Amino acid sequence: MLIGHATGTSNAAVFLSEYLKTHHPETFQRVVATETADLSALTEPEIEEIAKKHLPPLV
Repeated sequence: MLIGHATGTSNAAVFLSEYLKTHHPETFQRVVATETADLSALTEPEIEEIAKKHLPPLV
């Protein structure tokens, strides 16, 4: 999962995702989601909530 701060082309997570897609497709296949969030105020529990939206529950 990639979490970036800005929107559009200034979002580093989106840029990284596109770079991986082009140059490292085997790594790109492991990216399950790209999210945008205010990284300056993001807490660990909030990161966990973002992850839970995209990952299957642990058994």
